[in-house]
Amino acid sequence: MKELRIELGPSHDKRLLEFSLPDSPKRIGVLVSGGLDSAILLYLIKSLNKNNVHKIVPFTIERAEGSKIYAPKVLDYINSIFINDISNFEIIKLPKIPPHIEVTLAIHLMRSKNLFDFLYIGVIQTRVEHSHGITIIKPNTKIDYLYYPFIELEKSHIVDLIYKMKQEYLFDITTSCDTGENCGTCNGCNERAWGIDQIKNDLQNP
Repeated sequence: MKELRIELGPSHDKRLLEFSLPDSPKRIGVLVSGGLDSAILLYLIKSLNKNNVHKIVPFTIERAEGSKIYAPKVLDYINSIFINDISNFEIIKLPKIPPHIEVTLAIHLMRSKNLFDFLYIGVIQTRVEHSHGITIIKPNTKIDYLYYPFIELEKSHIVDLIYKMKQEYLFDITTSCDTGENCGTCNGCNERAWGIDQIKNDLQNP
């Protein structure tokens, strides 16, 4: 598979995902948070990286919600499916700052170390009802070394993508919880539950 072109989402909100990797060998950085979005992103990149043309460079930001616990689980699982050619995690420790600033600072740190040529980030569209108490910042998609392949998708589309790729095990080894405890009430937990319900409703009522 050199590229992926697939329609995703519930029947009332279908969206097209078109995804490919560079033609020539590159070092591809992947921000892996331990959540669903970055987990399936890493899976897709490995699926497209035939003959290991590219070097995959995953990294994670050590956060209170347990990224240093869940992100390695994702990497171990992906490596169990494909040839284990992914580098060890680069774990970035930052002072306590807002999440959107964490990502920006982590990108600059990785860039300053010259660890990647292109960086793929699994940012999706967050629904307003799942963003209480937080500020939604739209990423700068014009920076030529940053790629946001899921930027036009919502959580329901990510859930559908996981089902279509037959990677349901990712539900068991990731967390969307803002605290890392799978509380079931925070923004992340609510959005994950909503996304799953959207797709299950379609599966149960074809």
